[in-house]
Amino acid sequence: VEFLCVQINDPNTQFAKICDIIVSFTLPHLPCQLPLTVLHRIILQHLISRVRPLLAFQPIKRTQAVELDHLLAQHIHEYYHFPFHFNSALLSLPVESFGFGFPSISRLNSTIALQGMMITLADWMCGLNHCVYPLDRPSVDQSFSCCRHSLPSLWITAHETLHSASLTVPMTDQSFLLGDVALQHLLCACPSSSFPLSSYDVLTLKTEGYRHLSGSHGPSSPSSLTL
Repeated sequence: VEFLCVQINDPNTQFAKICDIIVSFTLPHLPCQLPLTVLHRIILQHLISRVRPLLAFQPIKRTQAVELDHLLAQHIHEYYHFPFHFNSALLSLPVESFGFGFPSISRLNSTIALQGMMITLADWMCGLNHCVYPLDRPSVDQSFSCCRHSLPSLWITAHETLHSASLTVPMTDQSFLLGDVALQHLLCACPSSSFPLSSYDVLTLKTEGYRHLSGSHGPSSPSSLTL
């Protein structure tokens, strides 16, 4: 599927496109070499500014983003004619941490993936993870890489980012306490002993138009139910 000239859920095509941009990017050739601060600004304004919107439309795999960081480091290495190949991780480390302070495509990609995942989190939790919150333990410790045909690559990239950094995102949305929750979600998430309805009851209510639990004290709307 293509949207706004971007292949949706196709990180490989997006990776190839960004790779071509980096390979074709040329640094200015002057009689003397530019200092790192000038090179940093050039790359930020003329290269990263082109890469960022592409990642915003379609993030790539974490391994692919690391490859792009290596490619960018190779560009800088060739420009300065260093006698040795430095660790590409040093390129994006802050100056105060003895790095070069250049932007990191892999970190940018991970950040965009996490932000995009939070928007569609409910679809992942209830549609594909059996109503189990995927960003906290135990779900954050499992791998979803085998679900690339059923999960958007953005979700998998974001989940791998959290797992690799040993981070979790606790659930803070407590709107279900006020009744803003689907009956099907309650059926899957609650123990059968604590939920008064069976799967048959929920199915029957759905056919009658009752899909959500309502916290109101007045008459229920056609799509909500007060228990």
